[in-house]
Amino acid sequence: MSYESRRSRSAQHYLAQGSSTAKLETLLTLISQTMGFPEVRVNIVDHEKQHTIAAVGTGRPSSVARSQTFCDEVVRSGRAVAVGEAARDPRFADFTAVADGEIGSYVGVPLVGRESMVVGAVCVLDPARREIGPDLVGRLTQFGSVVEDQLDLLRRLREGRLDGAPATDEIARAIRDGEIVPWYQPVVDLTTGAVRGLEALARWEDPARGVVDPLEFVPLAENSDLIMMLDLAVMRRALREFAPWQRQLPDLRLQVNLSGRHLTDRDSAATVHEVVLDAGISPTSVDLELTETAQIDVRGGDAHALVQRMRHNGFQVWLDDFGTGWSSFEHLVSLSVDGIKIDRAVAVALGTPVGNALVSAVTGLASAMKLHTTIEGIETREQADQARALGCDHGQGFLWAAPAPAPSTARLLTATLPVTDPLPRAPARRPLPPPTRSDPQTGSPDDHAGRPPSGTDESLATVPVQLSPPDHGPLWSVGGLASAALDALPDATAVLDHRGRIVAVNHTWRMFALDHGEPDSDSGVGVDYLDVCARSARAGCVDAAEVAVRLRAVLSGRCVEQEYEYPCPTPGVERWFLARISALAGPVRGAVISHVNTTRRRRAEAELEHAASHDPLTGLANRALFHRRLTAALRTRTRTTRHVASSGVLYIDLDGFKPVNDIFGHGAGDEVLAMVAHRLRRAVRPGDTVARLGGDEFAVLATGVDLPGLEALASRVEQSLTEPHIVHGRTVTVPASMGAHLAHAGDNPDRVIDAADRLMYAAKRGRSLTG
Repeated sequence: MSYESRRSRSAQHYLAQGSSTAKLETLLTLISQTMGFPEVRVNIVDHEKQHTIAAVGTGRPSSVARSQTFCDEVVRSGRAVAVGEAARDPRFADFTAVADGEIGSYVGVPLVGRESMVVGAVCVLDPARREIGPDLVGRLTQFGSVVEDQLDLLRRLREGRLDGAPATDEIARAIRDGEIVPWYQPVVDLTTGAVRGLEALARWEDPARGVVDPLEFVPLAENSDLIMMLDLAVMRRALREFAPWQRQLPDLRLQVNLSGRHLTDRDSAATVHEVVLDAGISPTSVDLELTETAQIDVRGGDAHALVQRMRHNGFQVWLDDFGTGWSSFEHLVSLSVDGIKIDRAVAVALGTPVGNALVSAVTGLASAMKLHTTIEGIETREQADQARALGCDHGQGFLWAAPAPAPSTARLLTATLPVTDPLPRAPARRPLPPPTRSDPQTGSPDDHAGRPPSGTDESLATVPVQLSPPDHGPLWSVGGLASAALDALPDATAVLDHRGRIVAVNHTWRMFALDHGEPDSDSGVGVDYLDVCARSARAGCVDAAEVAVRLRAVLSGRCVEQEYEYPCPTPGVERWFLARISALAGPVRGAVISHVNTTRRRRAEAELEHAASHDPLTGLANRALFHRRLTAALRTRTRTTRHVASSGVLYIDLDGFKPVNDIFGHGAGDEVLAMVAHRLRRAVRPGDTVARLGGDEFAVLATGVDLPGLEALASRVEQSLTEPHIVHGRTVTVPASMGAHLAHAGDNPDRVIDAADRLMYAAKRGRSLTG
């Protein structure tokens, strides 16, 4: 089966899930307001069509031919696409939606499905032309990870309904057997940096599958009273683990999730109170976070009475997902709570006028109502500083720590976390080429689930893992708590002994191998990783050889850490990973290897670099890039000393361009410039550089060419430019003058350009074309 067939099959999973959720629609509204675009769409692209499954600001049909869509380009390239003026972009100018004036500008970013393939795009559109900077693309990319989570949630809910009772029966069994347990993420005081509390997040530690993604079981449990049993089981375990921590830190608070379904049970307040008292914890140290509150009927008064009973018993009650999620202003007023948690989608919008206004409005409302506020999803220092300046009391997110099991959490509690610095993390693990060339593109955390964000890379803070020799058994045996701690790391991670042999791997490492057909014999415990690198290097993988050199340096003690970034392509998509290698701390010699997905950062950097070096109208190289390439070409010499490499430069000026602007307008003029660029690309050789120097001036750089070759190239270019243009239904000829100069290694690039320019003006007066 071809890659496109597999990708289309993956996309079909997201078409069968039905209508979108209210939370997804609210998220799209936030995207629209934050980015200032009137339309936002979530489009899934299969083999033949594009299907709009969620949208705001548009009433267009749900399905259109794929060939007439901008998102097709996003899917094919696997990269963000930004179009400031669609009518002047040769790729899209002929589209019906552009010709009809419905799409004037567009920004779209890829949506990656569970099978690690691009299934569609989330995009913003405007009928008018727009100036689109890299900050807009970067922000939409962040929103895209939140959209991916919502799509995966919808898919899992649908698949759970199809699976029926067996799926929920398995969850019930896991609850009874104690496999669903709490992991913890700190809640930080944004002013002091101290850990205010811990949120307990459900995790399924399956003996066979490892740590199961919360999105695989929490949404299914939410569809029935099973979620109440799950919440209480996690709460009981969390209270037992919390008790010794609170004895050391009396002011520490525990936050536990309660589904809104609890408020449909009149005995829930008494049940929760009894559970907490049985654990020997005071209710005054516990925050109850209400999730899925869309299920709560606030009109009858029963929910309000239950919340007040919980508060009377000493609990603080918070609304989760405020701003874009399940919680609404109606719930805030009707339930009389103590605090609100601002949804992580709002954190993405921080730094924009709409995002700042939204956070300021929420914190202002909270202050007036004497409520506490926590903002979730904080991943950067800038977000933390902005949230604090806008009045948020507390923050939570991967800037400080990923969710972790109890043993790892215990290490965090004595630290005061700096407001502008990430939580102390494991020594930088700059990994070796991963055991499989893949990129799972995991999504960002659901607030109930606490998953790491999609494309997470260097900003992700992880908890240091210390593997201590057990009292019995081999020195390197890893079981129980150490294994759980290793599985808590979001990146594919392995532990090596002093010889480079793998002694432990985490769940993500195993999934990399299984998803891409790698047996344990090639990537699992007991394998000599240096031998794996050597075999890959002999097969032609230069990256593997580089990794081996760095690994030996760490294992020998010459350095404590190394890192190496390398491409990891898959069909249709270019991936990047960062290999981190760190020496093990303590008496045990060895190293820790991780593979960090840096694809999103690489794509953002590429977008910035391209925008800085290319003409926005034609897509050609700009003057600065042309000058850099010419300078590099003039430094190149052939292998013999008797000959030097020659480079030809064509300098082109459109003689009849001004009348086009004067008669037909600048829009028509831009169309002519775009067409000229297209014709120049067709006329030159592969590898030649075509540039727009400014206005109606263009240039071509042809390397490794002699004088006859340059004259032949000039002839092809001249012929292509004599073809007429159709402007507003009229045939228009735009003649051009051209100068050609043959340069040699060592020549001054500015003088070369000036020489070609002078020859161009000489050509205008009917003199020689080349020099």
